[in-house]
Amino acid sequence: IVYEGKNLVSSVSVESGLVVQELSFSGNRVVSSKVLLEAVGIEIGTPMILVDLHDALQMLTRVGWVDSAQVTRQWPNKISIKVVEKVPVAIWETPEGPLFIDAKGEVFGDKYMGMFSDLPVLRGAGAGRRFPELRGVLERSPLIGLEFVGATLLGKRRWDIKMTEGLIVRLPEDEMERALILFSNHQKRDYLALVGLAVVDY
Repeated sequence: IVYEGKNLVSSVSVESGLVVQELSFSGNRVVSSKVLLEAVGIEIGTPMILVDLHDALQMLTRVGWVDSAQVTRQWPNKISIKVVEKVPVAIWETPEGPLFIDAKGEVFGDKYMGMFSDLPVLRGAGAGRRFPELRGVLERSPLIGLEFVGATLLGKRRWDIKMTEGLIVRLPEDEMERALILFSNHQKRDYLALVGLAVVDY
């Protein structure tokens, strides 16, 4: 009976022209519309009323780069798909290969690496999960004339941060922010004294 009901709905929809004729995508800057289309599995010609919006949404959120999404009907014949992509803030080098890390320290994939070659690179076990704390410290203690390019978490306890010019700043396990502020103050007072140094230990 259910099968016959769907056939009836399908027939009426086709006769009335209420079938999917267009799928529009917005919000995707990294993931291609083709990838999203394959994920939702909605085909041109499907009766609009039979499109399972919940199922399409579930399939979209399985795409690694999709943080959230909306799937809506726009009568008479259009399905609108809006996505919010995740934003990578660092690349974490792991034994399995490089992975993207978002602002929450969560891993979300390894595709499209070539588009984000300027991101800082993290190394060390647990570095991805611990990075939001370090990122917050760096944002509150801006450095003049140097750029943060990467960091290594040692023993899951403390960071060595790498700056431009090859300079490495060794931060302590405790009072990391105080140490970085101290370094920042030293840098502001006598930046030229840092030129040629390989390591600054706090």
